[in-house]
Amino acid sequence: MENFTFVSQFLENPNLVLWLVVKILFVIGLALYLVFPILVIRQIKAFDRILGFYIFDWPLRLAAGIHLAVAVLVFLLALIVL
Repeated sequence: MENFTFVSQFLENPNLVLWLVVKILFVIGLALYLVFPILVIRQIKAFDRILGFYIFDWPLRLAAGIHLAVAVLVFLLALIVL
C-alpha cells in the first residue's frame, strides 16, 4: 500500500489544481469588489457636502450601507465556503 499525502494527491489531479486557482481568483475578485461599496459611501458624502441636498441623504446612505453589509457578508461567506 502506497502512502499518499494530501499534497501528492492534489498535484496529481489537474482538475483539483484548476479548481483551486478558480477559487483563489474568485476570492480575490470579491476582495476587490469590497472597495466599490466603500467608494460609493465616500461619493455620497462628497455629494452631500458639495450640493447640500439633504432630502435624499438618508435613503442613499441606507442603500449604500446595505450594499456594503451585503458585500462584506458575501465575501465572508465565500471565505467560509470556498
